[in-house]
Amino acid sequence: MIELSTTITVNETVLETIYPPLNIKKIDVFLKEYLGEGNYELPSKFNVEQFTPEIIKILEDVYVNKNLKVRAAIRARFMQYMEFSSHFLDYRPIKKIQSAGEFDITNLLWNRKLDKTLGVFIVSVMNKKELNQIIKNLNDSQLFDDNGAKIYLDEIYLVCGRLERTFAKNLDYIELDSHQMKLSFIVEYLDTNRPFEDDDILIINDDDFRIQGFNFGSLEDVLSVIKKKMGKGKYIVWKEEHTGKRKQIWEGIIYPKELLKRKYTDVN
Repeated sequence: MIELSTTITVNETVLETIYPPLNIKKIDVFLKEYLGEGNYELPSKFNVEQFTPEIIKILEDVYVNKNLKVRAAIRARFMQYMEFSSHFLDYRPIKKIQSAGEFDITNLLWNRKLDKTLGVFIVSVMNKKELNQIIKNLNDSQLFDDNGAKIYLDEIYLVCGRLERTFAKNLDYIELDSHQMKLSFIVEYLDTNRPFEDDDILIINDDDFRIQGFNFGSLEDVLSVIKKKMGKGKYIVWKEEHTGKRKQIWEGIIYPKELLKRKYTDVN
């Protein structure tokens, strides 16, 4: 946990190891939603030494230990995930859109290869009431591109911190204006079987790339980063514990569309 002091501690520099890297624009977008405009101060450039202790504590709760479960925090983490996830490699944001009605949509993306449009909605807890409100917003709203053509969503991502216990994800599609849209539920999670801990340093090959374990909920996320950042090839992933001991946790070949994985091995 962060000590609320005016001096920079070792823990505070963990903000500089967040992946993808934070910048002032990302932080400002999150704080504007979470605290409200005018209720915080930020430096003009990303500099941890110039952040207030309160801002440092909030950012650690969002990106490092992920204790903050409100919608703004879930949205901020999902935006990070979208940057490295291989699933979004072929999606590009639709920037210039016009909307009519209430349309609380986080992202509108277009996959040129598949000619599909994806909409992302985020809630803290998914339940029947939230789902009905999202469907109502879709019914009441219309999206148009710069040329005035109506935009139809082919798929909707419903991202949440957790599912309400009584909520059943048995709705796969919804239909609006005779247009069918696929529904996908994405719940924030930590893979309990992932072969590394938050405080481990993950190392790709011979120190080609080093990254903190807390950035990833699963080994699959790590492989997505390798695929997007480093491309196809043969890779070894190590974890380095705080004692300095290294252990190989993955070895394999990354191809453009598949992974060939070998077994985990210990390094003596």
